[in-house]
Amino acid sequence: MSMFRAEHRKLLLRFVLPYICILIIPLITGYLIYHRSLSIMEDEMTRNNLSILVQSQKTLNNRLSEVDMLAQKLLSDSKIVQFQYIDQPVEGANMFKVIDTIRKLADYNPTNNFIFKYYMLYKTSGVVLSTETVYRLPEFYDTVLKSGEMDYEQWLEQTLGAYHQGDYFPARRVMFRNENRSFVTYVRSLGYPSYYQGAVLILIDERQVNDLLNGLDISGGGWAYIADNKGNFITRLSDGNVERQAVDLPAGRTQGVVHRNINGVNMLVTFTQSTYNGWMYVAVQPAHNILEKAEYIRDMTFTFFLISLLIGGLISFFLAYKGSKPIGRLIGTLTEHFGEELPKSRDVYRFLRTTVSRIIHHNRELNEKLSVQLPFLQATIVERLLRGGFWNEGDLRTLLSHAGLVINAHHYAVAIVQLCGYHNQISEDILEELSVKRLIVREKLKESLGDRVHVHESKEDQLILLLMWNEADATACGQQCAGRLNAIAAEVQTGLKVGIVMTLGTFYRNRLDISRSYEEAQQTLVYASHYTERTLLVYDDRSPKLTQYYYPSELETRLGNLVRSGETEQVRKLLDELEDNNFVQRHLSLDMLRLFVYEVWGSLVKITSELPQQERHDYMSVKDSVRRMESFEECRDAFDQLRQQFLQVCAAVNGRKKSRNAQLLEKVIAFIHASFDDESLTLSRIAGELHVSEVYLSQFVKEQTGETFTSYLERKRMEHALELLKETDYPIKDIARMVGYGSSNTFGRAFKRVFGTSAMTYRLTERMDMQQE
Repeated sequence: MSMFRAEHRKLLLRFVLPYICILIIPLITGYLIYHRSLSIMEDEMTRNNLSILVQSQKTLNNRLSEVDMLAQKLLSDSKIVQFQYIDQPVEGANMFKVIDTIRKLADYNPTNNFIFKYYMLYKTSGVVLSTETVYRLPEFYDTVLKSGEMDYEQWLEQTLGAYHQGDYFPARRVMFRNENRSFVTYVRSLGYPSYYQGAVLILIDERQVNDLLNGLDISGGGWAYIADNKGNFITRLSDGNVERQAVDLPAGRTQGVVHRNINGVNMLVTFTQSTYNGWMYVAVQPAHNILEKAEYIRDMTFTFFLISLLIGGLISFFLAYKGSKPIGRLIGTLTEHFGEELPKSRDVYRFLRTTVSRIIHHNRELNEKLSVQLPFLQATIVERLLRGGFWNEGDLRTLLSHAGLVINAHHYAVAIVQLCGYHNQISEDILEELSVKRLIVREKLKESLGDRVHVHESKEDQLILLLMWNEADATACGQQCAGRLNAIAAEVQTGLKVGIVMTLGTFYRNRLDISRSYEEAQQTLVYASHYTERTLLVYDDRSPKLTQYYYPSELETRLGNLVRSGETEQVRKLLDELEDNNFVQRHLSLDMLRLFVYEVWGSLVKITSELPQQERHDYMSVKDSVRRMESFEECRDAFDQLRQQFLQVCAAVNGRKKSRNAQLLEKVIAFIHASFDDESLTLSRIAGELHVSEVYLSQFVKEQTGETFTSYLERKRMEHALELLKETDYPIKDIARMVGYGSSNTFGRAFKRVFGTSAMTYRLTERMDMQQE
């Protein structure tokens, strides 16, 4: 790195200057726009108030329309209207009419809190009906609407003494059931202007109306109000005990902002008028509030400028040094690893740009080489899948993802395409011809089936099709697939003049059963010569009169692999398949069944002899059953005993695996407990000591302990650190070193992340608790 040391000061300066500019530019900009802040803040405040007023107006209009609608519904109900003609409501059958009318009123109970209560007032009978009870008019006034602003006679004259077409009366304080409340009153008369015998009275809680105005900024001596089209206050609120008065607004304007001098104070007035009922919504705010906020911003700006310039300069230098240090290390690393391969340049950034470009170029070349090898890797994985080489879904999923293979559907099957007419004749001309025909058939299959097929080449005159179907039913998948393959075969033979025979295995839901479908397709291909008139033969279509037992070598290999891996369920499933094929689907002679059972017994002997001594089972215990197979039932009994032997071997293998896992976990934990104070302790080091791969050990620790190696190691270190903090007086930096941290800063960050407090605070808290005890 000697060629870069001379540039160290320039590099540091390059990092410092941007920080300084970032500090100065926004502060200068803030100073320049100070003189614009007054008008901007005024506009913002008025826009905010006007927006709230308009929104409050819209919301209140909607609520008032609901009030009108409720009143209209009540006055349109025949049962409620007819009650106006009753003059003696408590006599005879009229009591039932009172109850029915109350129930009818309850049917219109509103679903929101805006309407507090509603009542029906009747002049003829002198009663008031609610959804809960019945009042006499004087009793109703004393219980619900008694006010110091008007007596009973004044209230009665206002409510029932004149015709009201949906009138609102300003909010006033009343005693509602011995509780001091404030209501806006809505009255709509029952009848016509020349003849009205009652009214609907609806109470609106003033707090519900005031809540619409709560978002207004009226601090510092402002107020807000809503007035009707006659100038009467409907509701009003203010900041503290400020006198709330109506403001003279410009005539002819329905919305805007004006300045008014009220009691010697310059006030900013925002207003808007409702087109629904002509009500005026007004917010009044002292204009000096805006100036005070602007002056506060100015003072804060200058103070912040001076403090930021001082502190920011120090922080900028520190960050610049800290930011340039990794670049120096990066350059040193590049120089150390690549040496003379790197370009020589005294400009640091040009050097890094050139070096990174070269690394990217090398990486692309490596990716191109890997892409060339990818098809071979994919072919190997497919071949292993067809041969039953995978024993669990996790391994298969990992390899498919690594190779970029997409094999994902509801059902899977395998078909074999056999090119006809060659009979193992091999020559250069024939091989070239077969290559052309395979290409033609492959392209036609991809064109017709698209993503539903993966084509695998196994022999010169044969293609294997891995089919993926998304229908829910396996039978439907088989029928649809057979139809598509028949159409493809006809087009290939007729249009492209290529003779082929296809065989199709059964569709299965599990990807691990693809090997079974492949075995079925192979088995069906053996009997394809009996169906010369057909180009597609499905596994279920083959002759049921098979006299040979079913136990292919691929299946025997797969059985051995599954047993050695301890895959109990997979072994059970495979043996059930063998039993179904040989004892149910086939009509085998007794001699053929004996040969089949001997073959399976031989597989058990071979597998058992390969296992460690402690996992071997006495396979000779079934020898007598195998030898005395004189009937179909005895053959099946011998097979059942062999099945139990296979499952017992699997159980023994699993027991050994669990024991081995326990031993390995014990060694890992012991290693961590013995060496957690070593800063250089890593997963790679432990893996090397125990002779296992690092990837395997990482997954193993996570599976066995439920947490990662790093998390477990950190927890152990923190447990010991807590003991040292409570029981010793060692400095924090010494404790950090004693629990395996190279620096006290790293230890401090880890401690705070785990416990939410610093190590020093924890120690002081523990000491105080001990002193109190």
